[in-house]
Amino acid sequence: MLVLFFKFLILCLGSLPIRIRAILGRALGIFVALFLMRERKVATLQLKYLLGSPDPSWTAFRVFGSIGESLFESLNLKPYLNRKGSALTIIGKEWVAEATAQRRPLVALTGHTGNWDLMAAHMVSLGVPLATAARPSRYALVQSLLSWFRERYGVKVLWRTKGGGAKAIVSQFVEKNTVAALIDQDTRVSSIFVPFFGVPARTPSGLITLARKHNAILVSALNYRTAVGRYVIEIEPFAPDLTLEEIAILFNQRLEVLIRKYPEQWVWFHKRWRSSPIEGALTSAQYLERLSSGKMAPSQHEPSAVSENSRVG
Repeated sequence: MLVLFFKFLILCLGSLPIRIRAILGRALGIFVALFLMRERKVATLQLKYLLGSPDPSWTAFRVFGSIGESLFESLNLKPYLNRKGSALTIIGKEWVAEATAQRRPLVALTGHTGNWDLMAAHMVSLGVPLATAARPSRYALVQSLLSWFRERYGVKVLWRTKGGGAKAIVSQFVEKNTVAALIDQDTRVSSIFVPFFGVPARTPSGLITLARKHNAILVSALNYRTAVGRYVIEIEPFAPDLTLEEIAILFNQRLEVLIRKYPEQWVWFHKRWRSSPIEGALTSAQYLERLSSGKMAPSQHEPSAVSENSRVG
């Protein structure tokens, strides 16, 4: 019964005009941030020490506002999909066409920027068979709503259950479909430590390994908002001769460039650098203490960078 209520609420709010939803979502996000004091503190400190934001407190509020705007946009994506040309601009669409022409699966590595649900729905509306690998929610209601929401736009959700996640992804490869995954968070999946904003960050690597094993074309697919109801999607390939570590480094570099340009459009309240290759995973209290002390600031040592000049295969 509760699921039906939330579906009804989503449909009602989704009927509002795009601009109204954007304003309401941004206002609600900023309002909610007033009560999420720990998350706001994490965002503020990370913005201060990792990004070097001149006004981290206000930028943190804008982060929550941007998330609220994306959430309310996502209540009904049809108006965006119906305005494809004016609402979304795709740079690098030819790499998706190349995967289709070569009858090879495509793996799109992405992050929590802009509106990732809109990006996935838009690609499906263009005729791209798309599945997203996602972490199961701790709450059955939330997972049920997410599945319902995404699948009504034709996006197949592959929940990373024990033993079943990899098999589901491989089945998509066999069908030469596209698999997308958000790999910009510290989660309990196969990962490696590579630099992000100058600090080692635990970065998911399992999908990259599977992609290379099954001869999939690997690309990064990042999107960002340029105005209310307007987005740009940038698709860039990875050279086939790059190592797993080089791909992860290059992905983080591309994402970092985007975040520096649009800092409010990334989830700065996520404890991205919580795990350390030396100390392991810190508790929330330990992480906040580390952030507050300024010890999380980027080191002066710059790791070997992957040349963007050789990224195209």
